[in-house]
Amino acid sequence: MTNRCFSLLTALLLLIATATADNSQAWWGYWNSSMGTDVQTTLSGGQTNCYVRLVAPNDLLTGTSLHGVRIYLSDKTAVTGVKAWASVGAVNWTSAQPDRQQKEAAAADLRDVNNDGQATEVIFDEPIDILPANNRYASIYVGVLISVDATLAAQHPCQLLSASKEQSVPNSCFIANADRSGSQGPLALQLLVSGGQLGATSVSPQLAEQPMLIAGDAATLQLGMRNDGLQAVESIDYTVSVGAHTVANAHADLPSPIDELGATFSVSLPVNMPTEAALHDLTVSVTRVNGVDNLSDTPQASTPQVLLQQYGLKRAVMEEYTGTWCPNCPRGDLGLHLLDSQFGDRFIGISIHHDDPMTTPDYDTSPAKLRFLDGYPSCAIDRLIACDPYLGLDLFAKEFLTDRVVSDALQHKVEADVAVEAAWEADGHTITAQAATTFWYTAATAHHQLAFVLVADGLTGTEKGWEQYNPYSGATDWDEPMQPLVESGRYLYGPYDHVAIDVAGIDNGLQGSISLPLTCGKAQTYVQRFDTSDNVLVQDPDRLSVVALLIDTVTGQIVNAGKAHVTGSEHSGIATATLEGAKGLTAPHLYRLDGRAVSPASKGLVIERRADGSVRKRLQ
Repeated sequence: MTNRCFSLLTALLLLIATATADNSQAWWGYWNSSMGTDVQTTLSGGQTNCYVRLVAPNDLLTGTSLHGVRIYLSDKTAVTGVKAWASVGAVNWTSAQPDRQQKEAAAADLRDVNNDGQATEVIFDEPIDILPANNRYASIYVGVLISVDATLAAQHPCQLLSASKEQSVPNSCFIANADRSGSQGPLALQLLVSGGQLGATSVSPQLAEQPMLIAGDAATLQLGMRNDGLQAVESIDYTVSVGAHTVANAHADLPSPIDELGATFSVSLPVNMPTEAALHDLTVSVTRVNGVDNLSDTPQASTPQVLLQQYGLKRAVMEEYTGTWCPNCPRGDLGLHLLDSQFGDRFIGISIHHDDPMTTPDYDTSPAKLRFLDGYPSCAIDRLIACDPYLGLDLFAKEFLTDRVVSDALQHKVEADVAVEAAWEADGHTITAQAATTFWYTAATAHHQLAFVLVADGLTGTEKGWEQYNPYSGATDWDEPMQPLVESGRYLYGPYDHVAIDVAGIDNGLQGSISLPLTCGKAQTYVQRFDTSDNVLVQDPDRLSVVALLIDTVTGQIVNAGKAHVTGSEHSGIATATLEGAKGLTAPHLYRLDGRAVSPASKGLVIERRADGSVRKRLQ
């Protein structure tokens, strides 16, 4: 009996010792298993170095000890050696001798297991101290040298795995051999570490920007967390507050343990939001991990949370980049008209011309344009997505797809409404625009400003620069919406619509155009004036509009917008433009873009000459 008790006690002590040893070390890397994997590169033969450079201060690794390295290889049939190494000196690719340690993997660990993602681990003979806490300039290189038989690799390619592309971390891991060098992002390479400031149970909140929500509504929060401890995370206890309101004291059991140092995970939490429509702080505090105190140095995190009384009416803005010299740009003009017809006042199109008679220099050279310009034609939707004004996101298609991008943009929740009025002043050359912006929450701070664009329709000219080549004339491989251009001649002469002819604050808004504090539901107004006395692009005073853009000055994104026709043209003193031979018409006459007359039943984009001599484009 005594021997049996002794054996049980010995076994128990051994189990405790093993558990303690396991909990004193953890695997860390720029990649971890929560990220998913992707093929990074295929090793063709010879030697390849894969390494990370750790630089102090690293909030997790400062003062820790390094015990080993592991890397993930898809097929090790052709691998003849894996050597882990550490060095505080510069790495000279494969020829450098590390000044700390190097250790060859056991041959048994290199056998082919025919299992993608199987880890190869190398443990050093002695632990290595890394990134001392008292030296903020310290750095160390840690990596593996992989040797591959070129003959075997031809039949059994060995691939290095990394984090999925959308989770890449710039400059986090490097690979180099005789043929390859440079940053490769987060290879699935991990370090076994212990000590330092690492506690056994440690979790820190990692809060991303939160979506806008309606005050008083039930909502489900997605809260990010990070394992900063040496022990696998199985459960957490945490509190959540929104402003001065504690909305939850919660416990979460994780579906599977998080056992890698620095690995992230998320928890979902249904809550009832406070009823005050305002800018709040969303604060999360993790109090316990696995039922014991959270030892993290950063157990609490906060991020802004906007609660709205209601959502604003979203309008999508397309800034189209074009020029009459550009052979493919007619599809951009057609795309604007199609979107106008499909979305009505929920869509605002602005055509920014380059190097032709309709160029507005302040817009054409603005950083806001150059940030998204990708040749001609191209466009930006809400200064958030770059695409083609006709093809959308598929540049190899031959069909109208931009409406899908605009539809997605209209799903974005917005915090404010923008309404615009514009009119000619009695002096005959000044246009006064007034924008009323209504925010649906209260806040002492905000990062919004207004920009204004004066837009003209129906522009025409007789000089060479007004002539637009049409490469789509007679084409047989385009979709039905392209038919107005297919059925037109090789050259088009306008009229040109949606053209930006003057701007104010176009890059990041006008300072002072939004006043603080924001008051929920209270419209604030701003007046902008345009002097048209020297603007040769004001051809028809009755065919002008003003667009007001509400810009987020931090992200540069157009949050929302409004547009208004300029009224009171009788004050402008500018005669309405007419076309030769158009006077005396008693009913509208319709023409294709190349000037050929068509019947009222004709489908597609047509030019309408009205009885008063004015001209406009119309989609039938």
